Amino acid sequence: MYRKKYKLRTSISVNTGITGESVERKIERMVNNGEPMENALENVPLIYTDKKEGVGAGYNIKTDRFEVAVDAVDKVNKGKIAKREGKAKAEAAAKGKSDVEDSGAESIDGGKSD
Repeated sequence: MYRKKYKLRTSISVNTGITGESVERKIERMVNNGEPMENALENVPLIYTDKKEGVGAGYNIKTDRFEVAVDAVDKVNKGKIAKREGKAKAEAAAKGKSDVEDSGAESIDGGKSD
């Protein structure tokens, strides 16, 4: 009459990550230990810019972020196309023939085209 309770198995795992060290604590540790400050902020992005340079597009609230994203996607796509064309040229150079020679197209006169 009683239902047996089954233990459910799930694919969710426990987050075993750790919290990183804050910038303030890192600088305090470096000052107390006498460590060099050159590498202190190498992984921290630079938000402040000089007034003559203006506000960066990523931090300006008035910037249309959609246009910035489209520009970034266009840049990535152009890089992929250039890489693809470079591979195609390398393969053609390895074969020693161009696409026109491989096509076997004939001209209207009946002879092979150059």
